[in-house]
Amino acid sequence: MKKTASKIAICTSIIVLGLSIKVLASPAQSVHPANTHNLGSYNENPKPILVANKDVPISSLISKEKLEADNSAYKIKNVKSKLKSVTLKTWQQYCLEDDPEFKAVNHQIDPDRMVWVEITEYPDGVDSKIGFYANATIKSVFDAQTGRILASLVTGAFQGTLRTP
Repeated sequence: MKKTASKIAICTSIIVLGLSIKVLASPAQSVHPANTHNLGSYNENPKPILVANKDVPISSLISKEKLEADNSAYKIKNVKSKLKSVTLKTWQQYCLEDDPEFKAVNHQIDPDRMVWVEITEYPDGVDSKIGFYANATIKSVFDAQTGRILASLVTGAFQGTLRTP
């Protein structure tokens, strides 16, 4: 009986040791804990969705005039609003204006992606989702190839609640 028990213990130890070596020797795939539907590997450094395009011909980008025409329906209209500037620059140049240390990285947009940065002033203020800004400025960033809005920033004297007409 003792011989059988010791044989079983030795066999079990050999199997456990063999499985441990196999697991340790195989390359590990890291799986994101929230990724329950797709158990593939988790990519810590994905390629940007909007790839660099600063070297493409300007003719392949949306013109300033087309950008204005395509987005006029979405803009806040105000009698005293004034378009201050529309500038073509890279995403990185835009980010460095507001964040000189460039800490807030958007991994979906390549730093060398061309964007239109539009600045509009609203001296009478503007209502936003969170409240009214007096003497407001809206900075809108559009992808220069697709015209899609990528970012928008409202600045001014925040008044707290929506202004009623």
